[in-house]
Amino acid sequence: MMKRYSLLLLAIAPTLSFSQFWTQRTDFPYAVYSPYGFSIGDRWFSGGGVTNIVPLALVDSFYEYNSSTDVWMQRAALPGLTRYGTRGFSIPSTGKGYVVCGWHNNIPQVQLDDLWEYDPIADSWAQKADFPGPPRYSLVSVGTSTKAYAGLGYNPWYNDWYEYDPATDVWMQKASFPGTARQACNAFVLNDQVYVGMGASSVGNGTSVFYNDLYRYDPPTDTWTQMTNLPASARASSYQFSTCDLAYIIGGIGFDQFGNQTMYNDVWSYDGTTDQWAQLPDFPGLPMNTGTSFSIAGSGFIGFGGTGFEPFSWVPDSLTSAFWELKLCEVISTSIEEQNGMELQASWSGDAIVAQWDPSHPYDAYRVYDATGRTVRSGRVEQEGRSTIPLDPAATGVYLLHITRNGNGPVVRVMLSD
Repeated sequence: MMKRYSLLLLAIAPTLSFSQFWTQRTDFPYAVYSPYGFSIGDRWFSGGGVTNIVPLALVDSFYEYNSSTDVWMQRAALPGLTRYGTRGFSIPSTGKGYVVCGWHNNIPQVQLDDLWEYDPIADSWAQKADFPGPPRYSLVSVGTSTKAYAGLGYNPWYNDWYEYDPATDVWMQKASFPGTARQACNAFVLNDQVYVGMGASSVGNGTSVFYNDLYRYDPPTDTWTQMTNLPASARASSYQFSTCDLAYIIGGIGFDQFGNQTMYNDVWSYDGTTDQWAQLPDFPGLPMNTGTSFSIAGSGFIGFGGTGFEPFSWVPDSLTSAFWELKLCEVISTSIEEQNGMELQASWSGDAIVAQWDPSHPYDAYRVYDATGRTVRSGRVEQEGRSTIPLDPAATGVYLLHITRNGNGPVVRVMLSD
């Protein structure tokens, strides 16, 4: 059937900024670095971490976040040792959350291997079977629909991998992560497949080494597959979450072009079905790292962590309690408005959008967003007043087309249907 299109002129806007879709929410009750967290249903739970670096101050406070009311409420504290570098996960089949391992850096210093289960209905904790690998912190832990997976981390560096079955409270060692042993990785789940990548280790002289690789773990076959690398600077301690069949990576720590340690605020989405990355506009807040991140009901949330670090060190020199929401999984909309009499027109040529505008407006770039805000195509305008933008004819749906110069320009919404 021939492809049809309908075109709605949404706005002739000075800018289309992704920051429109970020909203700052109620701050966490205190600035904190390296907390643990997990989501249960439409609630997020976070606790532990460090509230001061020198001298180190560990906390055992534990809070629930209600995304509907934008309110934090204190809950029962974890009864184990205070800790940071701990990781949390949830398993939907249990309706409960879990935290595993970490570092208790008060006297005496202890690397931890314990596992705790949180019941949100009873607001209580129960200790479960210890993690079977060596004690560690800054590890990976994720939950699928019925089980959980944990491994990697520091003490010093690991690439081992374990499965936890909450029905039997039993851990089982699985095939090791095939990349370099490391800590502070990104990990997310798409369609019950586990993805692990990025992170950091160090060479013999203590110099940090950052990674931008990505691997997919298939639980039924216990196999790993290398996927497409993040097409950006290698990094560690980023924020990540997955929702609406896409994963998102935000910010982190790495090296700049001169080899100096730096922080990022770029945003990337990953499609596990196509194994493709797409860059979104930058996070509008201060660059952060080693905080908390999760998704609820089609929105992603990031917050807390460090906002700077000492030179040649991962130790942050400032902490934040800031907390942000990124709205996803909905058609991006702008008010219907015309400014300066400019118009942008579009037509469908069979395999591309043909955009036309008044040549007196020297637009030189374009970007196409899908309904989730993900960039699906971007490029340079090839001639004055006109640009042909390839788009998969099978990719039906709603798109935003933005023609720009220095980030400014008109926007139209294009709907493609069979």
